[in-house]
Amino acid sequence: GEPESLAEESFAAGLLEYPQYTRPRVWEGREVPQVLLEGDHAKVATWRTAAAETLTRRRRPDLWRRYRRRRDEQSGMNRDRGLEHRGLGKSR
Repeated sequence: GEPESLAEESFAAGLLEYPQYTRPRVWEGREVPQVLLEGDHAKVATWRTAAAETLTRRRRPDLWRRYRRRRDEQSGMNRDRGLEHRGLGKSR
């Protein structure tokens, strides 16, 4: 029921959901990634994004293209805002 949990749901960011792990640490020969056991929330978030990107790229190229296009557009807008803030970009 938390608003933050919706942002992590599958497709919320245009990506498939990252893998979910639980106990035991090794199951059917697959180990839980060490980063998930260390408790560093920032590193876990980075891992989750990277895992979701990898899964999406491999399983859903259509979603991957859409995600990359949107991410690249946002990156360009953020770059333009930064230039404008420093007085280097075109004003709108």
